[in-house]
Amino acid sequence: MTIGKNIGKVIPMKVSSMEPMMPRITPELISLSGAIRERIGGLKEKLHPITAKAVSAVVADMNSYYSNLIEGHHTYPKDIERALQNDFSSNLQERDKQLLGLAHVKTENAILSYATEENIFTPGTLLKIHETFYANLPESMRLSKSQSGKEYQIIPGKFRNFEVAVGAHQPPASKSLEKFIARFCEAYKNIPIGEILIAAAASHHRLAWIHPFGDGNGRVVRIFTSSLLKAYGLNGGGIWSISRGLARNRSQYYAKLAIADQDRQGDLDGRGTLSERSLIKFCEFFLSTMLDQMDFMLGVLKLDSVISRYARLMHEVFPKKSELCLRIIKELWTFGETPRGKICEITGMSERASRAILSELESKGFVKSDSLKTPVHINISADISEQIFPNLFIG
Repeated sequence: MTIGKNIGKVIPMKVSSMEPMMPRITPELISLSGAIRERIGGLKEKLHPITAKAVSAVVADMNSYYSNLIEGHHTYPKDIERALQNDFSSNLQERDKQLLGLAHVKTENAILSYATEENIFTPGTLLKIHETFYANLPESMRLSKSQSGKEYQIIPGKFRNFEVAVGAHQPPASKSLEKFIARFCEAYKNIPIGEILIAAAASHHRLAWIHPFGDGNGRVVRIFTSSLLKAYGLNGGGIWSISRGLARNRSQYYAKLAIADQDRQGDLDGRGTLSERSLIKFCEFFLSTMLDQMDFMLGVLKLDSVISRYARLMHEVFPKKSELCLRIIKELWTFGETPRGKICEITGMSERASRAILSELESKGFVKSDSLKTPVHINISADISEQIFPNLFIG
């Protein structure tokens, strides 16, 4: 990204230069949307809600991990988990990566809880994402540099007040941003529910095209898209991640974004200023990536496979009690939680022996409860997640 008060000659843009906001609804887009909706139903039925909540916490770490990876920062899941516990590396570079990961997790959790169908397509939500992310970083990390090396301060929750160039793309002039954001919100807030998945893909590109902030646009766009899907009940309980797919296809992702920046290519390429054909291709790529990631998680979460992986892990960690530990794990994974008093029934052991087994499972991070008197449920630490969910974190 090139940044400066004056970048060559900034050509004034009309809001219409962002059209079309939605692509022509093709049979391929309809087919992809239908397949995704089927997978969403499958994901919701896959897990007990309490177990799904534990898995979604892993996915939150995964979103942070892959969003960092897209931005060129490799932060290991264990380091993100340590950051969540306020345990930071003494290495300043590693610490900064942890802080970025922590800020992403906190921001996504906050916006997922905040966003609704009514407020997702509003300027306030976009500003809130940016503000929350940078508010969770120290002032020393709210600095960025222009291509010339000049340092500037990032102001949380403020649209940029300077001009930028992103590769060959010239985003709208800063003085026009409010008009472009208003058009963005107007275009998508009343989309028919049957087209909202296509709108999620199209709005992902158009928000990136506007490039409303001086820094952090990629993160804002990805958190916005995740929040949009959650707001419309299309995130499958939060147990899959679009960021994983985008990171694993990073070059193609950026190439498709850039191609969709192109102007209309002749009379057969829609009626807007930008290429409708390229927007369709981007939407097809985006929805195909969503579908691929849903299929990946549906495969990973097959009960027999999960229990088989737990069985191997129990044998490694608790070689003499692996079968008893596995009974507890299977009960919790299937039914979400169980009272402590029922552990004796599950293991077939005495109360004392059962408490000892449960204590060991808790100490190793396999299970968790809010207090000594509340039911026990599955816990999936970073160490466990990489073994229970193979290939979840790649990069």
